[in-house]
Order: sequence, then structure tokens, then C-alpha cells
Amino acid sequence: MPRARLFRVWMKTEISAAVFLAAWMTPSAAIAQPTELPGLGTEALVVEDSDGIPHICSGSVRDTYFMQGYVHARDRFFQMDTLRRTFSGTLAEILGPGALGSDVELRTLGLRRAAEASFAAFQASGLDESLEMLAAYTAGVNAYLAGHPPTIPTTCRSRPPTRSPTASRRRSGASSAAS
Repeated sequence: MPRARLFRVWMKTEISAAVFLAAWMTPSAAIAQPTELPGLGTEALVVEDSDGIPHICSGSVRDTYFMQGYVHARDRFFQMDTLRRTFSGTLAEILGPGALGSDVELRTLGLRRAAEASFAAFQASGLDESLEMLAAYTAGVNAYLAGHPPTIPTTCRSRPPTRSPTASRRRSGASSAAS
């Protein structure tokens, strides 16, 4: 059996066992219903233990990454968006002129350009399985945002964009290299 297939079988077994143990050993664990979302190939189950830590079980590795993105967006979108804005040098869009100094510094450092260049090199590397996992994670984040638009403080000047693997901003009419 090829190593990649063996790894996937092992992961499915480990994920199933972890979800079962989390639900069985934790008396206050929420009993979750299977989740069906556009973009999922099979049903997925998200069980949160007594500490609120989600455990994901699905019928495929791709669906697990999709649900990981969905759950991350559900639980941590504010953090994800704030960090994207910080490292892109666009934090002043929501915080106002007080953040312009750090925005200028971070744009000068070019972290966003470096992330985009790194992602382009990663795409060219031919690691198709890793790219599929990253695309599934991104699709999960975007699926959550499609059904649950983030609430935006009144000080915001723009709406958060849909996510791409490099978390770069998509502008209407512009094509993204990483969809």
C-alpha cells in the first residue's frame, strides 16, 4: 500500500477514534449533528468537548480540511482578519489614522508580497495534494463567511474580503491566482 494512502487511512482512524473518545469520555460534550454544507463531499461531524475544543470527523481528508477552515472562521475570524490586515499593512482601514505608521512599516517590509511570491513558488512545486488541502481549508473559510457575514464595527471603512490561500485581498473584477 503506498505511503500516502496508508497515511490517509491512519488519519481517518485516528480522527474517528479521537472524536469517539472526546464524546464518550467527556460527559458535558455537546452531541453534534452531522454537518452538511455546500462544498462538502460527505457529512462531517464537529464535536466540542467540555473546554470548547472542536474535534472534526469526516469521510475524507479534503472534507476535514474544509471543516477546519469553517470552524476556524467561526471561532477566530476576527483574529484571522486582524492579522491579515496587520501583515498586509491595511490595519488603518478599520482602526483609522492612528495605525498608519505601522501600516507604512509593514508595507515597506513587504510581508504580503513575500507571502504571494512564496505561494506562487509553492504552486509551481507540484505538490498537488498539499495545494488541494489548502484550497479545501480556504473554501471552508469562505463557506462560513458566505453564510455568516462578519459584523463590522462602525469605524470600519471596508468589508472583509473573501479569503484566498495567501489571505490577499480580492478586488471585484481582478482575478486571483489562487482560487
